[in-house]
Amino acid sequence: MFSIATLASSTYTAYTSYAVTSLLTITSQSSASGSIETTIAASAAGLEASAFYNVFFADMYQETLQSNSAGAIPSISFTVPTVPPGAYNITLDLSGTKAAIVSAAFTVTSSATLSLSPVPGDEAFTAFPGQIVTYTWSGLPGNLVPPVLSVFD
Repeated sequence: MFSIATLASSTYTAYTSYAVTSLLTITSQSSASGSIETTIAASAAGLEASAFYNVFFADMYQETLQSNSAGAIPSISFTVPTVPPGAYNITLDLSGTKAAIVSAAFTVTSSATLSLSPVPGDEAFTAFPGQIVTYTWSGLPGNLVPPVLSVFD
């Protein structure tokens, strides 16, 4: 950026530089964590104006969005894919490149539990060959089916 000032017959030019910092903000959670199938809402600013950006959760493509004339994407929304619990990055890259322009951390938590009957630790927790042991799963996302347990004689 520069300015030109003219005083009498002399022209003065002043130069200055500045940096634009890109920012990706998760707006849907009070903390940047949630379980599988959580909807993540985010926004981005400080981007190149009217450019296309790819949104990734870890290395998994989610969507392509176009920034507005101010270099912002006010609304980014997608669902956490089926991944193991742990820390992941949400990234934006300029379409046609593989370099992340901006990223934000997100932690996937687990809400799944397995219950057995009889309960482990009870004196009654003894299973004999052929005896039925019942189990229940809870907290699994709707698209996951618990595995079938086999009993061996």
